[in-house]
Amino acid sequence: MSEPVRVRQVTTISRATGDFTVEAEVLPSAAGFGQRIGELKESLPDLGDVKARCAVLTCDGCGARAELDFDVPVYPAGWRELPDGDFCPDCGGGR
Repeated sequence: MSEPVRVRQVTTISRATGDFTVEAEVLPSAAGFGQRIGELKESLPDLGDVKARCAVLTCDGCGARAELDFDVPVYPAGWRELPDGDFCPDCGGGR
C-alpha cells in the first residue's frame, strides 16, 4: 500500500497583468499543519503592500474550503488532520 501524499498548491496573480501561476509541491506525509503552513509562508516572496492575501485549507474528502488568517493561521475547529489529509467536520469529524 502506498503512503498518502499531501500536496501544497500556491496560486499567484499579477496585479499588473492579471496573469496567474499555479505551483504544486508534494509534502512529506509526516508534516503536520504547523510545519506545512510555516514552510508555505517561508517559501513566499515578499508580498509588499497587497490588496488581498489569504490562506485556504481544502478538505480532502469533499473539497470544502476554510479561509485562514494569513498572518496567524489556526487549524479550524472541528477539522481533523489525518495521515491521508485534512478533513472538514462533515467528512472527517467522525472518522
